Amino acid sequence: MASAGLERRAASSNKTKTTTNQQEQIKTNQKAELSQKQVKDFLVAYFTKKDLEENRERYRPFMTKGLYTSEVNQEDKAVNQAYKGYVVDYVFQSAQIYIDQENLTAIVQVRYSNTLLSKKNNYDKAQTNVANETTLKLTYSKQDGKLLLNSKEQLLLTSNTGTTSSYPDYGALKEDSESSSSSSEEATESSSSQE
Repeated sequence: MASAGLERRAASSNKTKTTTNQQEQIKTNQKAELSQKQVKDFLVAYFTKKDLEENRERYRPFMTKGLYTSEVNQEDKAVNQAYKGYVVDYVFQSAQIYIDQENLTAIVQVRYSNTLLSKKNNYDKAQTNVANETTLKLTYSKQDGKLLLNSKEQLLLTSNTGTTSSYPDYGALKEDSESSSSSSEEATESSSSQE
């Protein structure tokens, strides 16, 4: 009887371990899944700032060290520093977010606004609420159990729905059956006459 009780406890203990392992696996899998909220939280931190560099501490937690360093180097370039104080008050407006879970990437179309000043800190003749739109490809990688932004590329999307496009709307056009059958007949006649 004592051995039967030990077997039941061991079986129960194994079931508990299995359940705990399954729960840990589910949590691990959930952490590796990219979410709309995670992408949007980054976009809000990145596209909302008073001036260049002001939001670094807000977007830093979303990025790998390498990407953060690259971003800081980009902001420190002379061409960007020249506009510091003239392009201000960035505000994230909205984003369309398309996620590819398999490759841990997101394509985002972001709308944000900012203010353009003709003189630093002088809002007298400012152009306020200037609408901007950009498209980015965000690539994430898993580090220390968290998904961090590892690459940020600007994309240019085009559409062939305009009237000037020479591309067909629904793929390749098929040759109509009469012209293809007459072409086959001509080819057959041509090869017969050469013999």
